[in-house]
Amino acid sequence: FFVALTVLFMIMKSIMATMIELGLTTILLILWTFGVGFITFGGRERAPGTTIGNLYFSTWISFMLCLFLFGNSLQEFTAGGAAQETPSTSPPDENGETGALPEE
Repeated sequence: FFVALTVLFMIMKSIMATMIELGLTTILLILWTFGVGFITFGGRERAPGTTIGNLYFSTWISFMLCLFLFGNSLQEFTAGGAAQETPSTSPPDENGETGALPEE
């Protein structure tokens, strides 16, 4: 549910969507932090993922992906929303010019 909302707001690319995306990924990161701690470090007899196996690896991979999503959301938020293309980064035309204004 949270991932579907995050993908929906990534498509919209407005500042409100960026703030909501950052909020959702923050919540997911907090939940996964507690989830990783409980599943992999909860004690031998109580934690289901203390042995190396599918649950252990999938828990850590999911946590790393959540951390990656949070980092991207934070980077987009601090950059001021969707990055706008500048004339100097536009693709070259048929003459090889990028459309940048000449310096005076």
